[in-house]
Amino acid sequence: MRRPLRVAAACAFVLAVGVAGQVARTDTWWLLFSVAFLFAVYAWVCQTEKSQAVFFWLGVAAVARVMLFFSVPHLSDDVYRFIWDGRLWLAGHHPLEAVPAEVVQWNLPGLDAALFDRLNSPHYFTVYPPVAQGVFWWIAYASDSVSGSILMLRLWVVLAEVGTVALLMRLLPAYQLPAQRVLWYALNPLVLLELTGNGHLEAFLIFFVTLFLWGWARQQAGWMVLGLAGAVGVKLLPLMFFPLLGLTWGWRKGVPLLLAVLVLLGLMAWPMHEADLMAGFGNSLGLYFQKFEFNASIYYLLREYGTWRWGYNTVQSIGWKLAVVSAGLIVAYSFFEVFVRKLRMPANPASVWVIIYVLFFVFATTVHPWYLTPLVALACLSRWRFPMVWSGVVMLTYTGYTVHGYVESMAVVMGGYTVVFLYGWWESVWHSKKQLA
Repeated sequence: MRRPLRVAAACAFVLAVGVAGQVARTDTWWLLFSVAFLFAVYAWVCQTEKSQAVFFWLGVAAVARVMLFFSVPHLSDDVYRFIWDGRLWLAGHHPLEAVPAEVVQWNLPGLDAALFDRLNSPHYFTVYPPVAQGVFWWIAYASDSVSGSILMLRLWVVLAEVGTVALLMRLLPAYQLPAQRVLWYALNPLVLLELTGNGHLEAFLIFFVTLFLWGWARQQAGWMVLGLAGAVGVKLLPLMFFPLLGLTWGWRKGVPLLLAVLVLLGLMAWPMHEADLMAGFGNSLGLYFQKFEFNASIYYLLREYGTWRWGYNTVQSIGWKLAVVSAGLIVAYSFFEVFVRKLRMPANPASVWVIIYVLFFVFATTVHPWYLTPLVALACLSRWRFPMVWSGVVMLTYTGYTVHGYVESMAVVMGGYTVVFLYGWWESVWHSKKQLA
């Protein structure tokens, strides 16, 4: 890419990030236009730029995050629950003592109606593990204003992303992959808008997963344990990697490593250890599979059949069953990779982890856009590109937001999954033919 064209594209990209960071999710056309432009530039850069331009575009990625740093989160309101949980800790109360709808009646400092009205799940217990809760405590401790806490959260998100980029830059040459692949993550519009822009915890999850992969590549158990425990401590999803890791490591090495991870998680969770309070955590976690619905795939097809067959929404009976099916397939796939494909350390497991993530998501009842950001990071180290396509089409789910609420379009959801499935199928066939050539 010629230098004037590169500079013009970079300036336009940064300006479009600034626009997208200010657009409300109900301003559908402005949001779609800005996001479409961002993905067009992103795809162009990823396809055409070489390794000598990597640091230029990493600088652009840094400036783009600065553009988002002082904006108010517009696409998600999860950040207000983060602040709520943090202020509860400061007030000397456990976040699992009561749901926000009860806490707001206690007249605690900072836990007032103004913050309560911004919560999206005021009648449910928190579902965030100990590392996430530590972040919440810190942002509430660092500032007693909502805007100040958001800035503190963004600061840590950006630091986590800097750590992720640094680790990717070390992992790419270790796996004999081109350096420009780091731009797949650093410049990805979904990553920019959902992590820096909206402060989602996947930024920390991705950092710890990448730290684990770095330890895996170097065969250093300490970094693997810290990375895996940290990732699970942010969100529970990395637990689905345990079957693969246990089988890959074998009994002699796997059992001690996984036990070390569990011990470290136990130490992290000590402030939340009250057994009588954990029931609320389990209940809210169960609601993820039995009540919440957003941008699902197989579940929506089964729900439509259930509604036709029995005349009501069968989410309470279907959701948990799909979770069991997903878990069974993940275990079976892990056995296949280890005993048939002979996956061993220090071979790169990123391509396998991408498929494990997909096996979870295709059976999930809820797939928010930011859930896909770890897939984008893993794709940098894998043979798959469909996660980048998915990160683009998933933004179409924001078309359902209106000033009157959310109205989900099945055409948009199923159209998006069709595009991702077809691209993934083509990529799989193309890769197989390439290997045979």
